[in-house]
Amino acid sequence: MGDTTELAEVAFVGDEVQALVIQALLEEHGIPSIQQQVGVDGMFLAYGALSSGGSRQVLVHAHRADEARALLARARAEDESAIPEPVNAGYLEEAQGGWKPGRYGPIGGYARAFLVSILVMGFVFGVFMLLRAV
Repeated sequence: MGDTTELAEVAFVGDEVQALVIQALLEEHGIPSIQQQVGVDGMFLAYGALSSGGSRQVLVHAHRADEARALLARARAEDESAIPEPVNAGYLEEAQGGWKPGRYGPIGGYARAFLVSILVMGFVFGVFMLLRAV
């Protein structure tokens, strides 16, 4: 048996939440693990402590690495086979032309949100003025 202080990487994920899910799965099967931040992503630079902080690697004791990798591979295979088709996937594939939900970019989304907020504020202001006149 090897040195139990050596650590081996069993997963490399994009953020802390994914690393925590993997750690929970490993812990459920009695495999202790730690995570280590390996990089800083753009969201971390933009939002700082509010983001999940960049890429992470999940580490376990080297002598348990093969067991952990096998467990993660089984979990990944089960997860991929259990993904159901979205309820309205057929409808979205058949849709031709016209307005399609979610088919606008960030600028279009912000423009729509701005327009809706202006309309709501105008309505509220109108109700306020009517109530004040009475």
